[in-house]
Amino acid sequence: MPDFFEWIWELRTRQDLSRDKAAPLIGISASYLTQIETKRYPPEREVVDGLIIGYELNDMQARHLYELWEPPVDLAPLDELRARLITSGQLELLDYHEHNDVLAVYIDYTWHVLAANPSAVRAFPGLNAAGGSILSWYFHPAARDVIVDWERGAPHIVATTKAVLGRHRNSPRALQLLEQLRKSSEFNQLWRDNIDIAYGRAPTDLFHWRDPTTGEPFSLAVQTSDHFGTQDIFLSCGFRRPYSGPPIQ
Repeated sequence: MPDFFEWIWELRTRQDLSRDKAAPLIGISASYLTQIETKRYPPEREVVDGLIIGYELNDMQARHLYELWEPPVDLAPLDELRARLITSGQLELLDYHEHNDVLAVYIDYTWHVLAANPSAVRAFPGLNAAGGSILSWYFHPAARDVIVDWERGAPHIVATTKAVLGRHRNSPRALQLLEQLRKSSEFNQLWRDNIDIAYGRAPTDLFHWRDPTTGEPFSLAVQTSDHFGTQDIFLSCGFRRPYSGPPIQ
């Protein structure tokens, strides 16, 4: 599970910096850095700012560091989120998107599917067997059958998972998600090998899919919005585009 102290140790060692070399970059002493990394002394906000500057973190890595430094956020129960969708009448929006040939799903912050239209259900075969989250489904064997460029997308999924788990690291459901993902050797390898963090994906960065029924390839432009403005229910829509991915073998 992502941890503030382990993360700053990894950031330093990935840059092959000793504590003596890293401390001046951050603006603290080497002994103070030792106390922080060994969890003896939680840092103040200005030290976190110094870590971001000293280690030259990008915006995503910096956001992740702040979220690990701050208290974790609880995850609302899935039944509560689904009930909110029903009482608000928002499920009708899935039917609207179905009629317009748009794949549409409501997901929570862990990408757990709360509700989906028929097109989206067909696009994610084996989702329930993978634990119900698109993040864990990506490393399920069924995903390889429908995602054309699986290898290219896998590092981004892992980077997204780190961001998700960091924010909700004390939640039992976050732990369950990580346990599900740990069953995949590919996931474990990518988790170890990369320090990338991702929050979202540009709509211009297309997914490349294979229709589970017909086998025909198509591309998807995905847009995700915080539907209620509460950071716990998101509407994710996949707009079909002519296939523009790598050559099909």
